[in-house]
Amino acid sequence: MRPEQITALRTDQVNAILPQRLATLTSGQIIALETADFAGMAIDQIRSLTTSQVVDMERDDFIALSTDRIAALLTSQIPALQSEDVVAFSTAQIGALSPTQIPSFTTGQISVIETVDLVAMGTHQIAALTTAQIQALTTGQIRALETDDLVALGTSQLVAVLPNQIAVLRTEQIVALDDD
Repeated sequence: MRPEQITALRTDQVNAILPQRLATLTSGQIIALETADFAGMAIDQIRSLTTSQVVDMERDDFIALSTDRIAALLTSQIPALQSEDVVAFSTAQIGALSPTQIPSFTTGQISVIETVDLVAMGTHQIAALTTAQIQALTTGQIRALETDDLVALGTSQLVAVLPNQIAVLRTEQIVALDDD
């Protein structure tokens, strides 16, 4: 189908496309899909998208995805998200991410997660950050972390905290780490 034909499809018609067929759509065809089409996709359709198709999705397409669709993203799809897509995630969408998905984020993606979203992440999500991701956190993100989140970090994660990150920790964060 040509891109203009793809655009003409109704959401229910897009939802009827088999996942294996959806995975064969070209860049032009993916771009031609409308935001409502992505929002209406079944979980198995979301999971069938290739990394290049994820790259082709627009920021608004990700904003429209429900939390269960975000939670369905494969760990291979997550690195394909653009920074602007990650910034656009709502607090609820960030909260829907599993500890298995968190390590799949690139350091660049981690560094653009809004502080309010990072604070809303559960301790189990923060504990899933890799040492490289810990080092990628901005000083604002580090300072905003809840004390319970810091205490939940493993030894290798705490050792990875950079001097400029240590310098911005709040007193209660330092006390919580000292008590641990």
